[in-house]
Amino acid sequence: MFNNKDKLNVKVMLGLGGSINIFAGVAKRAPEFFIKYHLEWFYRLIKEPSRIGRMMKLPLYIWDTFLIKYKLKKI
Repeated sequence: MFNNKDKLNVKVMLGLGGSINIFAGVAKRAPEFFIKYHLEWFYRLIKEPSRIGRMMKLPLYIWDTFLIKYKLKKI
C-alpha cells in the first residue's frame, strides 16, 4: 500500500491482511485457545512457515517507528 499510495487516487486504504481469506472461506480461523490468548498470529505461522520472513519485519518496523518518533520529539 505504501509503495503504491501515490499511484492510487484514493483517500483511505485499509490493510485487511488475512481477513479476506477468512471471509471468503479460503482459510479458517485459529482455534479458540489461540484467539483467546492473542496468539492467532502464531497459529498462522505454524500453519504457514513461509510467513516467517514477513513476520520478522514487523518488530523492526515498530522499533524504527518508535525511534523516529523519539528523535522527532527531541528536535
